[in-house]
Amino acid sequence: MRKVVLFLALLVISACNAQAQARPGKWLLEGKAAPDSNWSKSANGFGAQLIVVGDPRAFLEMWSKPETPDIKPAEEVSRGQQFAAVILFVGCKAGSDGNCNALVNYKVIDPDGKVIAERPDQIIWNQKELDKRTTYLGKAILGLRLSDKNPNGTYTIQAVVSDKNAPAEFELTQTIKLK
Repeated sequence: MRKVVLFLALLVISACNAQAQARPGKWLLEGKAAPDSNWSKSANGFGAQLIVVGDPRAFLEMWSKPETPDIKPAEEVSRGQQFAAVILFVGCKAGSDGNCNALVNYKVIDPDGKVIAERPDQIIWNQKELDKRTTYLGKAILGLRLSDKNPNGTYTIQAVVSDKNAPAEFELTQTIKLK
């Protein structure tokens, strides 16, 4: 099997909060509950978004500031450029131990439909329950870099997210074009 991903890493960081949500566990659009989309869903009080960023370090720096971040998802990447898939979440539910149990299963699919990377059971959040009106950055960040061996075209990043305590589970997808 040919090597199709030069670099695939999972970065684990501390979550920081960002923007407030007026309704716990729901994404808002102009003050109203936003409909589910391929990259943003909620169920049973738990919501998650899958965002692909072209410069992971710059994104993390922006996220750590007290101002509401201006997130611009990446649509295209160059060969050898590091990029990342991140999970933003809201409303994870505490279990009997007082901790959340939110996970993500990542999968990356190349333009030919071949799975080139999988990272199952990555932790979004496993600590104390957080404010249900605030959006947080999940711990599991999927870092990627595509090599010369990867074909040009559109790559699909799938993230099956779950809150085991809610219970809630759904699939999110994003695409990125390798030019």
